[in-house]
This record gives sequence, structure tokens and C-alpha cells, in this order.
Amino acid sequence: MASETKTNKEVCSDIKEKTELWLKWDQCETTKKEIQDLKDQNKWDDLGARLCHRIQFGTAGLRARMGAGFGLMNDLTVIQATQGFLRYLQQEFKGDLSSAGVVIGFDARHNSHRFAQLVAALFVCEDVKCYLFNTTVPTPFIPFSVKYLNCKAGIMVTASHNPKDDNGYKVYWENGAQIVSPRDSNISDHIEQNLEPWKQKAWNLDILKTSNKVCDPMKQVFDVYFKELRRHCYFPQLNSSPKAPKFVYTPIHGVGQPYAEEAFKVFEFKPFISVKEQKEPDAEFRTVKYPNPEEGQSTLELAQQTANENQCDFILANDPDADRFALAERDPMGTVQTGWRILTGNQLGALLGWWRWFTWRNANPDVNVDDVYMLYSTVSSHILKSIGEVEGFHTVETLTGFKWLGNKSDQLIKDKKHVLFGFEEAIGYMCDPYNVLDKDGISACVIGAELCTYLKSINRTLYEQLDHLSTIYGYHINDNSYVFCYQTDIMLKIFDRLRHFDRGDEKKNTQQSTKSKQGETAAHQPEPKEANVIVQYSNKIKSHITSEENEQKSAKSSDETYVYPKTCGKYNVTGIRDLTVGIEADFRNEKDKKPELPCSSATQMLTFYFDNGCEITIRASGTEPKIKWYSEIRKKSSNMDKKELHEEFRQQTRQELQELLETCIKEFLQPEKNELIERETSRNSHINDDQQSSSFIDIEEVVEQPHSRSNLTNDQVRLHRLQIYELERQSQLKQIRRIEKIEIDVQDSIQNIKLLMNKSLSTPYNCAQHISSVLVERSCLALLDGNKIWDMNRPLEHDCQMKFLHFLEENPYEQNKAYWRTCSFIIGYLLETAFKSNYFIELCSFPPPQFEHGSVVYDAKLNLGNWKPSFEDLRSLSIQAYKLRDLNLKFEPLQINRECAEEMFKYDRYKLQQIPYMLKQRVAEEQPRLTVYRMGSETHQGHVDITQGPLISNTGQIGRYEFAAIHDITSKTYGELQRIQALSIPAQLHLHYWTFDFLLQRAKKLNPASLPDLPNKKKEESTLTEEENRQQ
Repeated sequence: MASETKTNKEVCSDIKEKTELWLKWDQCETTKKEIQDLKDQNKWDDLGARLCHRIQFGTAGLRARMGAGFGLMNDLTVIQATQGFLRYLQQEFKGDLSSAGVVIGFDARHNSHRFAQLVAALFVCEDVKCYLFNTTVPTPFIPFSVKYLNCKAGIMVTASHNPKDDNGYKVYWENGAQIVSPRDSNISDHIEQNLEPWKQKAWNLDILKTSNKVCDPMKQVFDVYFKELRRHCYFPQLNSSPKAPKFVYTPIHGVGQPYAEEAFKVFEFKPFISVKEQKEPDAEFRTVKYPNPEEGQSTLELAQQTANENQCDFILANDPDADRFALAERDPMGTVQTGWRILTGNQLGALLGWWRWFTWRNANPDVNVDDVYMLYSTVSSHILKSIGEVEGFHTVETLTGFKWLGNKSDQLIKDKKHVLFGFEEAIGYMCDPYNVLDKDGISACVIGAELCTYLKSINRTLYEQLDHLSTIYGYHINDNSYVFCYQTDIMLKIFDRLRHFDRGDEKKNTQQSTKSKQGETAAHQPEPKEANVIVQYSNKIKSHITSEENEQKSAKSSDETYVYPKTCGKYNVTGIRDLTVGIEADFRNEKDKKPELPCSSATQMLTFYFDNGCEITIRASGTEPKIKWYSEIRKKSSNMDKKELHEEFRQQTRQELQELLETCIKEFLQPEKNELIERETSRNSHINDDQQSSSFIDIEEVVEQPHSRSNLTNDQVRLHRLQIYELERQSQLKQIRRIEKIEIDVQDSIQNIKLLMNKSLSTPYNCAQHISSVLVERSCLALLDGNKIWDMNRPLEHDCQMKFLHFLEENPYEQNKAYWRTCSFIIGYLLETAFKSNYFIELCSFPPPQFEHGSVVYDAKLNLGNWKPSFEDLRSLSIQAYKLRDLNLKFEPLQINRECAEEMFKYDRYKLQQIPYMLKQRVAEEQPRLTVYRMGSETHQGHVDITQGPLISNTGQIGRYEFAAIHDITSKTYGELQRIQALSIPAQLHLHYWTFDFLLQRAKKLNPASLPDLPNKKKEESTLTEEENRQQ
């Protein structure tokens, strides 16, 4: 592994050049100093990562983590993007731009206000009128303002619902819709031509105080927006009625609170009840892990508590920039454990779509329905299409994203059509396309509240209304989820296989395909197998593809054929749509055509149509290492007279979708062969409304519970340890009578400083927090005074010199030991939490890190009889390990005496046997103590186990983690046990897929590490017992 501290001669000239450019161009003291310090410390790898990859401008603008570097969001990259965008606008609009101007807004994230001011300053310096909001606004205010103020463009500084360290730069065109290709690439070209900050203009914030070219449009925009919104209020008397329902609202620490309050006023509602912990803007999003209401229960927990305390009927939620909307209703039947049913994006889209039609039609009975349109994205429910087929209005299907929904709506409106509504399944709703050509969480929130009020007035719940719609328009049952695919070549291979499909003889299949003559159709092709169908990929079909590269290839490979699956389990595939290569085929009449939706070879997207009315779309995410699927089954029942038959039909339809989808995932994606990681062991399916159990491994044979457990479950035993740990920790803290200061000389930080910290309280992690977020993220251990390895979360006891250690150093031996030890520790937690409560897992211990053996290990008594883990069982454990990474749980050491240790582990018979032997080796100590670690956080209870440590800083540093095997072993002391083996690499390291696969195969073999045997009397006299050595 290359060293970080290379000499100047070894440094890539490109990195040096970009470093000098940054230092020359950047005028922000914070980010400039960050790059300068990295240069002074010869941190060339860090500089390369920050400076050699430029943040890309796409149709959604910019979005990235904030920090110093050309690949991140900061003053300089915002200025560069603005200079390019401004030049492009000047080219497109000439002199009209100066008088028409642009509108600029920002959310409540860190740096958003500053970035917005930097943007505005450049426009003003170029003599362009600038409508700059002086306070935080919802994102939909920008597209509204662009249209209302007749501006040429709009810019919103926001990262929407992303994590707190991110920010973004979203742009709108003069029609008020997001930009589409090729404008994004044209803007990107202009950015590349204007990278150097303009002198006397960039960072010239003083001009905003003196120029008459800048003004705050809030008053005029605010009043008109809500005046227009009031036009969609149809039942003001119900809204203000004493019988109206009570609402709880949360902006989830975002900007929505005052705007939702005003919306409720204009609709004549009584004020909603706010979630006090979340009502004010907070860039830290302190009460949630992800500030996205689409996450459901984890994000809306405080709102549910508030609603329960105030006997409210509904919960309304916006994301931080208030362009998304979520809705939950109290469950009157008590079928959901939390007492609240959170609607999916498709369910709420169905209800809002029906409501927009119902209210509009009643208000406009004489308008020609043939001119009415609604829109939905291709991965969303087709319920609007079914409603339109019955009621007579038109629907339009678009690609994913509101850039397509907004621009198509604009086109229809210009063609004198009446557009009522548009939505996509990711809780985005366009309820007023004439004013906002984008998703708008404020309008959706108050219109949704009126919908709830109306339904309550007729004694109907939201879910009952969904059932009612099903009886009229048919059942539309969805199941959307994803799997992780971290290797691009594997992802491409999966989609390529679906285009050249053969269940066994792929070579034969390829030969038959390539022998096809140009111009032949699928009807004249011999089928390689009954399960497949060949579709000719002709020049005529291919000519529309947007990728120039693929158009060039098309001339060379005009006779290429594609073989798509014709069956999936017992179901027949009746057609496909491939938006990557540009084919839409109906297998029933053997015809293919050009898809109506835009196609691009830059994306992978396949849709399968089945003979049972099901449609499944599989696509590769453009921003995450995921393969996503979106499924829907649409059916109508002829017998809906009885409620029992109604429910029975619905359950049968759900079961049918689930059966087909599981077969599709197994046969089309081949998760086992391709080592795909599932989102959840039981998918987060919308098929079953009930909350799914967190336990995921089920065994038929159960061994009788050990007597020492006193009928306690695994969770109860684990929580007992945690309780004793916390009591002891608090007791030790109380013994610190007086806080003393110690001086920490940080030797290798980006800023070479001395820190004054609190003795016995402050940790290396706290020191890193005082220096930089980069140091916090990557540091896994600390080195004190050049010779003592120290945990990141272990309190410091004296003045010292300190160096932070990470995995990318030239010789990371101690870091790797701590990492392997940590991975073994984690196995213990996963074993206790993976199995259902009636299975009793007894943890024993784990051996010290031994890299040559190729796997991390934990020995335990599983008490599962003759159970042998399947691939799915091992994968389930692996998935739980991946979840820990996202939780960023700290590893905190604590030294305890024998009495405390025996109380802490009194339900762990193997640990109780080990404790005396471990303490005997500390006879030289005045008060022998044992070291235990807690993995956890304020919101996650975690796990406690014995180990000498050290462990790494937190679970966020864990990379790929796979359970490899479970072997039976025999210990002289403990008898029959199981050895659980896994393989993992740190998040900072990246191995090629094939390399990791090779190592994983090796890790499946029985690890020959020492058995968990307590020493005999002769060995008791040694300085370190085998058992204590195992705990290291």
C-alpha cells in the first residue's frame, strides 16, 4: 500500500497543479487553510481525493458533501457553477436576462445562506436583476417565483433530505421546471470554460448592500402563492368545523413550519399541533438519523408521540426543504404495533389523485373531460391511469423525476390542456401544475389535510378510502425495494444477461443470436429454449437513442439480437420495455416498436409485463450502488358485495405479487450468485401492511434453554449487561470530584495545535472533533507518546503527544488488529439479536486476530440442534452487519472489578467461568480490573462484551462484511460449540470484487485458531492464559 507521506518528486504533477490552483483561487479562509495544511503535511493522497475529481453538474444541478476541494460543495465550486450557468444564460437570453433576472433561495442547512449570497453577488456584478430571498424558503417557492416574476432562471441552494453534511445547487429554467438534457451538458461546458473566479466579482458580497439590482421578493411572492393555493380549498366549512380532525405537523428541522401554518390559515383550518423538538430549523437534524419522512417510522417517531399526547388523528410531515410530503393516520383497529399507519408514496398518490379529480369535477361539471390530464412516473403506481380509463381523462407516463413531470406538464398546458396532478412514488406530489411545475410539499400538505377532513366527515379512514377506490378502479398493489450491488461490472453483467437470456446454455444462446440476419423479426427467429424470446435490435429502433456513442455503435451492430425472458416461474412474460437499448416488444403479437419514453444507454432500465397483470421494472440507480425494482399488480374483482370476499381477493392478489416478485428476483437478479446485499432480510414490502418482525432466522428445532438463563431471552440478557455497564459508568463518573486539565499535543493533525482537554473525560475522538470532520471520520485509533495504542473513545489520563491512526497508512498493523478484533466483537452482538426470542444463544469468546487464518471468529453455543445455516441465513447475518455501519455506533471501553463483572455476566455461564482466570493474571495490580466494551449510542442500546481491546472508533468505519461459515468445534472446557466465521474490510479500503470473493472462499474453511479452553493448573502460573489471550 502506498504511503501518504510521499516526497515532492513522487507527487503526481496533476495533484500539485490542482493544489496550487486551489490556493490561488480560493478566498474562503477555512477551506483554503484546509488545503494548505494538507499540502504542508504532504497529505497528497487526501489532496488527490479532494481536488482531482470535479463535482459534476447534472439535470438536478449539484449535490455533494461540504468541504474543501473541487469535488465537494464549497464557496469556490458554487462560484464556478454560477459563473458557468450565468454565461450560458447570457448566451441563451442575451439582453433579456439583465432586465428579467433570476430568483435565488436557500434552505436552513449549513452554508446555504452564504452560498446563495455568493450566487447573487455574481449576477448583480454582471448587471443582472436578482430576486434574492433574505430568509429560508421551501424549494417550491423558487419555481413558483420564476413563473410569477417572469424570471429567466431560478437557483435553490438545498440538499433536500440528504444528510446534514451535504448541500446542493438546484436550477430551474424560465418555464419554472427543472432543466433537462442537453441544457445540463451545455451548462457543464460553460462551467469548464469559467473555472477561474472572476476578479472583483467573485466573493464581492458588499455589492449586495449597495446595488439596486438586488431585492427580496418575499412579500409579493408569499401573498400570491397562498392566494393561488386558496383556489384549491373546496370545503372551508368542514375545515373550520368543531368536528374537524386534529393534526400534528413536523418540518423535520427544516423550513416548512411558517409556510404550513399559513397554508392552514388560508384553508380555514384550526392551527395544527407542532412537534416542538423539530419545529425550528436545525442544520444538525438532531432528533433524526435521516431527515427524510419517506424513511417512515424512524423519522416520524416524535410526531407520533406528540399526536398520542394530544389525541390527534393525523400526522403531516415535510422534508427539510418542504418539497416532499408524508401522511400517517391513527390506526383505529390496532393492527399496527405503533398505532399509526404511514401511507406509502403510491397510496398517497392514489388518494391525492382521486381527490384532485373529485374536487375539480364537482367544481367544473361542464368542462370537456377529454382535455384533462394527470401524470405519473414510470416507476410509480398506475392507479391514475386506471382512474382515467373509468372517468374519461387522460394520463401520461414519464421517466423518473420531476424534471420530466414538470416539463411534460408545461407542454400540455401550452397546448391548452388542463393538467390536474402529477406524482412519483418517492412522496413527491405536484398538486398545482399551473403555479409550481415541481413537487410541492406545502400545497400537498394542506390539500391532503382537507382530504382527511372530508373523509372523516363521511366516517371513512384513508385506508377505507383506498379500499373503496379498489372496488371502482381495481386493485393496485405495489412492492418497491432494492439490493446493494457494489461492483459496476456485476451490475452490467446482470442486465446483459437479461438481454441475452438463457437458463443454462448461454454459449449456444449467443451463437444463435449473433447468427441472426439483419432485418429478420422475432417471429422468424428460432427460439433457443421455450423460456426465451428473441427480439431483433434494428437500426430503425435504435435511431432514437440519445447517446451519440451508442448511435455510432448501432451502424456497426445492426444485426444484433436480444433474448429476453419469456417466463418467470409459472407466469408468462407478455412483453418488455428496454429503455437502455430502445426496444418495446409485445410477445403476444411478436411486434416491437420504439418506446414512447426517452431512452439512454447511460442508464439501465428494463420493464417486464406479465400475463397476470403484473408489471416489474428493474433499474440501476444513477447515484447509489443499488439495483432497484418497482412492481405493481393490477386486478379487478367482479364480486365485491361482501367485505370478506373483498379482503380475501386482496390477500390473494398480494400473495400472487409476492410469489412472482420473489421468483423474479431469484431468477433475474440471481442474488446468491452475484452476491447482492438485500435492503432488509425481509424486504420492506408494501404487500403486508403489518409491521414486520425484526427477527429473521427461524429454526424448526429448538434446544431447551440453559438453566442459568432463568427464562430470560437473548435481548433480556443483553439489556441486563448494558444496564450494569451504564450504572458502573455513571458511578465512576461521579468519583471524578474535580475536573483537571491536561495538554494534548496533536502531532499529525491537519492543524498542528495543542489542545487543553479534561482529564478522565475527554477522549481522542473529542480531540479530533476540535480539529476537522475528516479526522473524525477516518481515525480509528490514537498513538500516545509514540508507543501506546489508545482507543478513540477511551478517556485520556495525562499530558501527552498524540497521533491519529487510520487504515491508509503504510504499515497499518495495529489498525488492522483492532479492526479484526472489532469484527469478532460484532459477531457476538449479531448472534444475540439475529434469532427469534425462543432461541438461546450463549456467547463464549473469540481468539486474537490472526490474519494468516483468513477470517474473524467468535465461538458460541447456538443451541439450535442440527441446524445448518443456509446461504440465506448467512446473508441475513451479513445484512445486519451492514446496518450497523449506517448507525455509527461507538465502541467505549470501561474497566470494572470482579464483583461488577460477575453481576454484568451472571446470565452468561461461559463468561462467568472465564472471569476469575482473567483477573488472576492481574495480581500485580492493586485492584485487578477487567476491560469490557460497549457498542452503542444514545438511541441504540447496543451490546457489551469482554475484550482487552483496543477496538476501532465506531461501526461507521466497517466496510464490506460477509459471514462465511459456521463450523462445529469441541472444547475440553465447554464441550460442543460453534465457530462462527466472517470476512470484512475497512470502509476506507476497496478490494476488487474478484479479490474479495477469493478471500471469502478461503474464509469458509474451518479457522484453526486456538480452541476456547481454560488453562490447567500449570498454565495458570503463566503470565497470560490462553483464554485471556483469546479475549485480545
